[in-house]
Amino acid sequence: MPRKWPQESEQIIRRFRSRYPDHDDYEFIKIDGVSASLVASALASAEIFLSLSRHEGLGLPPLEAMASGCLVTGFDGEGGKDFATKDNGIWCPDGDVEACVEGLNHLCLSAKRRDRAYHHRRAIGFATAKRYNRNNFETKLTTFWQYSLTSHIL
Repeated sequence: MPRKWPQESEQIIRRFRSRYPDHDDYEFIKIDGVSASLVASALASAEIFLSLSRHEGLGLPPLEAMASGCLVTGFDGEGGKDFATKDNGIWCPDGDVEACVEGLNHLCLSAKRRDRAYHHRRAIGFATAKRYNRNNFETKLTTFWQYSLTSHIL
């Protein structure tokens, strides 16, 4: 989803292709301006998701990717700090193209080998995404408002 970092997106792809030609079997699919069903289909067919989140309240795309079984690397977009850990992705400082290129290489190697890190990161990603559901959201929101209302009444 290159919309928020368009120049960086192109740089990442170019540098990755140039530096790691043995990964030319990986195709980059832009997810932009398409229906929810096409997004779901693209994520279901993908193995790795490049998170180009920027100034997010939460950062839903990487969570959707984790729920779809993708390995994730890229930017947390600030809102992703709520869920981004070293166990569920390779998270890079915002705008750090080189870190993203290296993260992609690392995940491609892991995915090709189906090594222990691959399975661990996918499992943690699934577990992370599972915590972000409507029931948990409503419970936390209700708790927040109950606390806010009762603690500020004079």
